[in-house]
Amino acid sequence: MLEVSYVCEQISKDAVINVALVESGLESRITAGENAGRVIKHDHVVRELRTVPLERRTGVVVLSKPAGHLGKYEIITYIKKKKNMHIFAVDRIALK
Repeated sequence: MLEVSYVCEQISKDAVINVALVESGLESRITAGENAGRVIKHDHVVRELRTVPLERRTGVVVLSKPAGHLGKYEIITYIKKKKNMHIFAVDRIALK
């Protein structure tokens, strides 16, 4: 399990904090069609996403700990308004 702690300067009942666990360095081999035989690379694939109402200045969001090498993963957080979807804070951290 991964615990993501956050501290906000301000709170708003019209805002939520989203916390995403993303994985990079993935590949898909194409076996049919005009791209058969090619390899497509994928980065920042969302593996888990949690949305929490921003009702307190501090909090903890719990995510599942991914299997395998943690160096392929990042946690991306962003705060947005519920009504107009305006994003006004973003941060990310690479796992090691």
